[in-house]
Amino acid sequence: MSRKNIDSQRSVSLQSEKGIKKIIGIYVFLMLLVFPLFFTDFYYNILASKYLFFCTVSIGCVIILLVYCICKKIRFFQCHSFQEDIWDKLTVPDKLILFFWLMLAISTLLSDYKSQAFWGNEGRLTGLFYYTIVAVMYFIVTKLYVFDEKIFNLSLIIGVVVCVWGITDYFKMDLLHFKAEVSLRERPLYVSSIGNINTYTTYVGILLALAVVLFAVSKARKQVIFYYICSIIFMFALIMGQSDNAYLSAAAIMGLTPIYLFRDNRGIWRYAVVIASFFTVIQCVDFINKNFEEHVYGITGVFKIITDLNILPVMVVLLWGIAGILFIACKNDLPAHRIWRRTWLALLILGGIGLLFILFDANAAGNAARYGGLGNYLKFNDSWGTNRGFVWRISMELFSEFPFMKKLFGYGPETFGILTNMYYYNEMVLKYHQIYDSAHNEYIQFLVTIGALGLLSYLGFMFSSLYRMVRQGLDKPYVMAVVFAIVAYMTQAIVNINVPVVAPFLLILLMIALANCRETSN
Repeated sequence: MSRKNIDSQRSVSLQSEKGIKKIIGIYVFLMLLVFPLFFTDFYYNILASKYLFFCTVSIGCVIILLVYCICKKIRFFQCHSFQEDIWDKLTVPDKLILFFWLMLAISTLLSDYKSQAFWGNEGRLTGLFYYTIVAVMYFIVTKLYVFDEKIFNLSLIIGVVVCVWGITDYFKMDLLHFKAEVSLRERPLYVSSIGNINTYTTYVGILLALAVVLFAVSKARKQVIFYYICSIIFMFALIMGQSDNAYLSAAAIMGLTPIYLFRDNRGIWRYAVVIASFFTVIQCVDFINKNFEEHVYGITGVFKIITDLNILPVMVVLLWGIAGILFIACKNDLPAHRIWRRTWLALLILGGIGLLFILFDANAAGNAARYGGLGNYLKFNDSWGTNRGFVWRISMELFSEFPFMKKLFGYGPETFGILTNMYYYNEMVLKYHQIYDSAHNEYIQFLVTIGALGLLSYLGFMFSSLYRMVRQGLDKPYVMAVVFAIVAYMTQAIVNINVPVVAPFLLILLMIALANCRETSN
């Protein structure tokens, strides 16, 4: 074959791959920008609507890719990215997501409720079918997507729209009349285009992690202003979401980002600004609640414990003073950033040890009362966390009674509700007047439904993805922003479950971050 013909074939191949990457780009655009706002019948079928959007757009993407490849007479799995990255360089996250899918498939095949496990229709629709789509799209996006900074920033703008909408809901405005037929008692429980307040604050926590990290590390003035404005809006939205879950996300973000941000002076003083801003927002929301009580829903729980502290206003002034001092000091170049990071890590370890002691003191020693309002959060019993303690207890009782094979593979995805109805129906209805079809803890949910191997494979996939992002993308702010978004999500997952209202958004972020790492390693 002549050099001219070879060059011609290479040109056609490159053009074909550009076409494939455009298709993937459109898919990511739809998932990051349209998915959060999508609905069909207000809140009445929000879960099904988001699920169908994700499945339809994902399957449509695969079909369009196949048709495109047929029309261009190219073999999809012979395009350059797949040859180089999948067959020759299968990464640890690649292997573990395959293993996770295999555990799901085995769990479904061994299940006594195969249809329900496949479709997930007895729970939140995250059955084998859903995770099969996730696995397929994982390989397509991570191997073919080309990172686009504009789409990433546009996703934050869409997040601002969702959060401003949520803030107006807190003021009882209901601008789009989503709550017209919702009972007065349940109206505070549904927010913006996301729905349930726990799911909403999960989404906002992801956004806050992205914005905070990018604000702290950005150099261009316009970017700094943009990310700071986003951060403030997300803080207001997170607190006004009225869910205590929000503070788990906030704690993960504020507690762990310094390990990354304290690498230079800019990160140090901007982190101080973030902390001061967060408590200022809390003070502002408290002011709104007290002066416009009739126009807002109000907040209890952790928020009330914080605002009842008489030192909060002084604390806000002090934090801004510290931020100002650090700004001046950093302008004169603070030395030994490694010491700052190590000191912070030591404080985290000491704080963790202190928390363990307090939990022991409140539970084993029975001294919860000495911690005042926090005692309700420190003392674990059936009523803990809006009866989450009860659900966790019966979950572990169920698991302890499983046969050995069921301990390994569970009863199938989304079969939790079947099991609880079978063994705990009377206790749920008579004592709590509610049916629990989920564990309200993502990790316990996986343990019961897909077994120990399923849970371990999921955790392995998530942690190996984080490890790869840190190793390959430490100098890429967008990748590191996603790292902390995942950390925020995984922290609040202790009291929440994986639902296709927010999880696909996070998974797409994970995929595009790994795609960015692919570009680095290449």
